[in-house]
Amino acid sequence: MTKQLHNLAQEVSDIANAGYTAKDGHKELSKLKEQLISLGDKDVVRELEVTMSKRNRSNFKAACAFLSTCVNDAEKALANAEQGEKHLDLVNHEPQGQLIGFARVSTKGQDLDDQLHKLELAGCSKVFSGKHSGKADVNKAALEELEQYVREGDTVAVTKLDRLGRSTSQVITLIERLQSKGVHVKTLEQGIDTSKQDAMSKAFYQMIMVFAEMERAMIESRMTEGKQAAVRSGKHTEQSVKGGRPKNYTEAQAKEVLELLDKGQSILGISKATGISRQSIYRIKDGK
Repeated sequence: MTKQLHNLAQEVSDIANAGYTAKDGHKELSKLKEQLISLGDKDVVRELEVTMSKRNRSNFKAACAFLSTCVNDAEKALANAEQGEKHLDLVNHEPQGQLIGFARVSTKGQDLDDQLHKLELAGCSKVFSGKHSGKADVNKAALEELEQYVREGDTVAVTKLDRLGRSTSQVITLIERLQSKGVHVKTLEQGIDTSKQDAMSKAFYQMIMVFAEMERAMIESRMTEGKQAAVRSGKHTEQSVKGGRPKNYTEAQAKEVLELLDKGQSILGISKATGISRQSIYRIKDGK
């Protein structure tokens, strides 16, 4: 097609510069009509016939100019189209990566086979699977194996998003790790696909991010409330709740140790006199 257009443009140029009379020039241009029709440019032919309806010199020149413009525009359009086709061809032939499945049941009553069947139908080339959530080590090992296996461009498929973890925060953390490797996540039953930028995928992902943040805040709140309740009930001291090694001596004993140290007594002598271990005396001395 490009060669035909190029030849047609050359013929128009030759006719325009050949010194034909208006009558002969119009005859020569008319010969190009069949070529134009064969190229599918019927609109150009109709426009050319209107321009050539008056057989005079000015109309002949106008017809040549018009036809040259049309042919040049067609050449540019065709070149752009061919370039676009080459780009699409390259895109279509780029490695798309593998579709890797992951299956996990959260309770013993659920059926792992159902997930495996759906992932197989979806076209997964390989499927990793864990057990019910009580077997945390097994699930963790399966996910670690999955993460080590996938490569940039791959997509991890699950039937539902919660198959990737026992909590929303776990799911989000895993997705972020996968995305950092250039790996996408797709759910078969919820319509989520992190490789797409459609409104549904964005909205759903933002929603679970909010839930993950709420979940973390609730866990922190419950832990704080639990520690405070333990201190109030006397089950734990404030020191043990805050963390660190609990003290095995009273404040009065610590005061006595400091007084004996001020008097120049040895660590061993103070330990024998008070019954406090030498390690504890060193801690008191260092103010820990």
